[in-house]
Amino acid sequence: MFVTFYRFQNVDNTVITQKVSDVQVDLGETTELQCKARADASLSLLYKWIKDDQEIVYNKQISWDEQKNVLRIEKVELNNTGKYTCVAYTSKPYYSQDMTTAVLSIKG
Repeated sequence: MFVTFYRFQNVDNTVITQKVSDVQVDLGETTELQCKARADASLSLLYKWIKDDQEIVYNKQISWDEQKNVLRIEKVELNNTGKYTCVAYTSKPYYSQDMTTAVLSIKG
């Protein structure tokens, strides 16, 4: 007879602790977006940024400081306006996520 034991780990869900805020900027200005979260101490907390339902591809104009989770947009253009979502998550097998969304718009 075989007996299988399963080890269940009770982990805390990922929770946003600082929401990203809406921002209005002038064309050509630089802006930064940031959110913060907490997760179970036994898990790695990860982040990703999404713009208008598409994961952001970083380049010379849009960069991400992964250590501080700061999204930086240099010389804002009209095509940079939209909804920016910060997703905080832990990976499998204990996947958990929370998110916060803000709108970037142009002044005037």
